[in-house]
Amino acid sequence: MKTIYRIYPSIGIARIGNSEASYFVGPESPGVVSDKPYRDDSSPGKIKPQAARFRVYQFTRDEFGEETLEREVTPDEKTHIKWSVHLVNRKAAAAQFPPGGPSAPHRNEGYDRAGLVIDAGAQTRSGKNKPPLTLSGDIHFILNGNVEGSKRGVLGRILTDKKGRLIVVGGPGKSSSPIGSGLNNFANNDGWYDGVSDGPVNAVVEVTDNEPILAEGGAWVVIAPPSYAAGIENVTTWYDQALSVNARTFSPHLMKKVPSFTRDIYPILKRTVLISWVVEQSNRHHGVSGNFLTPARLIRLADKSPIPGRSGKAFSTS
Repeated sequence: MKTIYRIYPSIGIARIGNSEASYFVGPESPGVVSDKPYRDDSSPGKIKPQAARFRVYQFTRDEFGEETLEREVTPDEKTHIKWSVHLVNRKAAAAQFPPGGPSAPHRNEGYDRAGLVIDAGAQTRSGKNKPPLTLSGDIHFILNGNVEGSKRGVLGRILTDKKGRLIVVGGPGKSSSPIGSGLNNFANNDGWYDGVSDGPVNAVVEVTDNEPILAEGGAWVVIAPPSYAAGIENVTTWYDQALSVNARTFSPHLMKKVPSFTRDIYPILKRTVLISWVVEQSNRHHGVSGNFLTPARLIRLADKSPIPGRSGKAFSTS
């Protein structure tokens, strides 16, 4: 049996916020919204950044490759965990949005590409209750060898909680133009930078009298814009997209499965209704008059009777 370690979640979502006094930990289970207040009462008009919390778990792997979860690993007298986080913002050096393949034009054409990357470098934290360490980097607008403007951008903070788990906090979300450019597009504005970022998360576990072991697979953290209505998901989720790609590309047998109303269809209807609270166009179609979730409509959808003119059911009501 081989001992291995893994970091969870595999992808953690943190969010920017302009309060420097505090933060809150984001959702840690699917469909569960944090009940912590987003507003910073000590600083009117400011919101708290969202943090992503990472944990290390120990598994045993047998000779057949089967893995068994043993426990969560936390630092103590015999166990040492060294966390590392490497945040980077490449937006100023990236292709314009929406993406158009390898030939898509880049933002800030003509400027030195390396100087446009805000790279905070790999930073580490170990132990319990370690204070925040700010992760930041510089952006330089260099044209024909001349530095037209530079700025230091804060991407986030890392710390550990009372059990030694890693906490990655979103940065203040500041944007500016070191070269004084104006804003003329919602996504592509040459001369500008912002405070979102992402990057790898790794952990090395060292138990007394044993060689240090790097957690397999690592993890990733994304520092995104705020979610002002956290309980309202996009109609199409990341999971939906991943499942679709898997079914079309790697597991075609999934295309033949009968969809479950409860698992596959109801969540889409629910998200369509909820998004009407924040999107006017959706509210016109799926607000009060077009609500899929009214008792009358749910009764019709739960009816297992054959539909006239059709043979069988299009989905399972399980």
